[in-house]
Amino acid sequence: MKNKKIVIAAACLALIAAASIGPASAYFTASKSASGTKEVYLGDGEIVPDEEMDETGTIKTVSITNTSNYDVWVRVKVFSPDNVTVTPNLGASWSETKENNEVYYSYSKVLEAQDTTDDIVFEVSLPTVSDVTDITQKEYNVIIVEEATRAEYGEEPDWNNKADATRVETKVTPQPVNPQPTPEGGQR
Repeated sequence: MKNKKIVIAAACLALIAAASIGPASAYFTASKSASGTKEVYLGDGEIVPDEEMDETGTIKTVSITNTSNYDVWVRVKVFSPDNVTVTPNLGASWSETKENNEVYYSYSKVLEAQDTTDDIVFEVSLPTVSDVTDITQKEYNVIIVEEATRAEYGEEPDWNNKADATRVETKVTPQPVNPQPTPEGGQR
């Protein structure tokens, strides 16, 4: 009798196993296919600076375009030699901020995807010289560094998570204050 119960239990388990093979096999062998393409964006976007220097080499206008698919905060930093003064004209959309004794010019609004900032204008004051021969350095670099970080709404920008900076470098040459004619009739 004991063997009969074992045989019946084994037969029931075999029947259950055989009945479940079909659905399990269907689950693991089912497939679907699709055609066409879908663009998927991974990683960071890019900020693209647009800068123009006027013909005198004293006014530099900068704007930044967000080419990514998400909103960002942006700011700029200016580097110039000690004897060159760069004065910002911030307008309504930019403000001066300080972080770790560094001065930045921050865009006051979140820069939406595919949008461009208002212009920020920098006035470059070059050292004055009385004669071209007095110039010890004939060109000066004014470098603008743009930075961006993803915008998290309701929160302040996290500049520890900023994107790599983009450098826009402009070489400016000072003009002599009183050009003097040379013997050949030109100016020195």
